[in-house]
Amino acid sequence: MRSGNSRTRTPETEDSLLTLTQVVQILNLRPREVVEYVRRGELARQRVGRRWMFTRAAIDAFLEELPDWQLNSLCHGE
Repeated sequence: MRSGNSRTRTPETEDSLLTLTQVVQILNLRPREVVEYVRRGELARQRVGRRWMFTRAAIDAFLEELPDWQLNSLCHGE
């Protein structure tokens, strides 16, 4: 017999989705720059309704693919 909410939250569900605003803050970029990375296919996103959502795994994969000089400029806000 089940009690309470039958839906369980796992790291793969909505808890791991990030908004465009959150990604902008994490990557220290302008929204337009994040959109450009998405359009070039360098950063994966999902559509949830009309919103763009990102997984932490997509952000990590994006950062792993960046050249060192570009990663350094992101980390140092240059």
